[in-house]
Amino acid sequence: MNVREYRPEDAIEVGEIHAAMGLDYKMLELANPLVVAKVVCEDQGRIVGATALKIEAETYLWVRPDASPAVKWDAIRLMQANIARQAFRLGIEQMVAYVPRCVERFFSKRLLRLGWNPSRDGWRAWSFEVKR
Repeated sequence: MNVREYRPEDAIEVGEIHAAMGLDYKMLELANPLVVAKVVCEDQGRIVGATALKIEAETYLWVRPDASPAVKWDAIRLMQANIARQAFRLGIEQMVAYVPRCVERFFSKRLLRLGWNPSRDGWRAWSFEVKR
């Protein structure tokens, strides 16, 4: 087996692998400049796997617990509009937030009103810390 950098001519074969997997998600546009790393694994000249990294922004939020609910809501709405404009200017297409269940219980309706979507049913976000 051999791992090598992805080449544009690999797109069709990688797309075929994606389709054959039958998973419910749209194929990543590999030419997108936010896709910053791409590799394929070959076995006897045939691509058996591929992986890629797409930039997304992990979003953090801090609000004073002693602020009134109305003040918190106004602050969150205003900050989100501003940070979304900054993300757009940076070319970032997606922001993610990891919300603890104890907060989500009370905050999920507000997140939906702000345009956030929960992870798809049956999917769970996993994280990997890259070590130096």
